[in-house]
Amino acid sequence: MEDVNHALAEIEAGIRRLKVDFDRFFNGALPVPPENQRRRLTRMLRRARTMPTQTFAERFMLSTLEARFNTLSELFNRRLRENETSGPARAQRPEPGHDPQQGVVLGADMDPEAVTALYDRLYDSAGRRAKTDFGSFQTYLRRQVDTLRRRTGCREVRFRVTLAGDEPALKAKPLVAKEPLESRGR
Repeated sequence: MEDVNHALAEIEAGIRRLKVDFDRFFNGALPVPPENQRRRLTRMLRRARTMPTQTFAERFMLSTLEARFNTLSELFNRRLRENETSGPARAQRPEPGHDPQQGVVLGADMDPEAVTALYDRLYDSAGRRAKTDFGSFQTYLRRQVDTLRRRTGCREVRFRVTLAGDEPALKAKPLVAKEPLESRGR
């Protein structure tokens, strides 16, 4: 009886550690998934099933731990499949054609993917807290585009994210449309 309670407590602690290690793996702190730990827990559960359980409480605890382990394994497998099919997280990967360091061109019709690429680059996931929410950032960009279009007569504005010291900064440059060759004086 003491052996069963000890084994159940060890399995419960192992499930908690496995959950933490799964989270660490998906957050990038562990380079490989904790498969060895999962196999070890599977063996421990199999061994506990063969132990003579005397009380209803011990059988109930074993069933509960098995259910928790199976749920955690299914969640891990699902997240692993999602990561394999989608690749790196979308928030860290700008859409093709929207490179905030080279410049993102915005006009009267603002492309939401371009705005997202600027926002993500300005407030990347490297520990920087966003100074504003996405909606306010989008409104700010719209006002900047409208102001520069009125002031300079340009049709579009190129926004770039540059480094000022070690802080990212947003730079805007009006893009002046060139006259067609036919309208120029010869």
